[in-house]
Amino acid sequence: MQHVFQCFIKLIEVSTPDNMEIYWETSSFNLAPWACLHRPYAEEDVWRPALPGPEQRWRSLELANGQRLFLCDPFPLIWQKEWIFLPVRCVFA
Repeated sequence: MQHVFQCFIKLIEVSTPDNMEIYWETSSFNLAPWACLHRPYAEEDVWRPALPGPEQRWRSLELANGQRLFLCDPFPLIWQKEWIFLPVRCVFA
C-alpha cells in the first residue's frame, strides 16, 4: 500500500488537480472518500456512506507542491473480504 500511496502522491504533485476525492469502489456500492485534496470530506451522503467502524478523523498532509491532502484516520482497507481499520501512520509511513 505504501508504493500505491507514493505513486498517488506523485500523480497529484505532477497533475496539480483543483479538487479530488478518492474512495473505494465495490461491486455493490460506493463509500465515502478516504482522501480529499484541499479540504476534508464534510458531508455524509446516502449514496456514499461512511464505513461503520471506529470514529474517523481527517489527518492533513502537506505535499511538496504546497497542496494539502486530507486522509481518513483510521484508514479503511479491505483484507480477506472484511474491512479493517489501520492508523494512517502505519499505512503511509
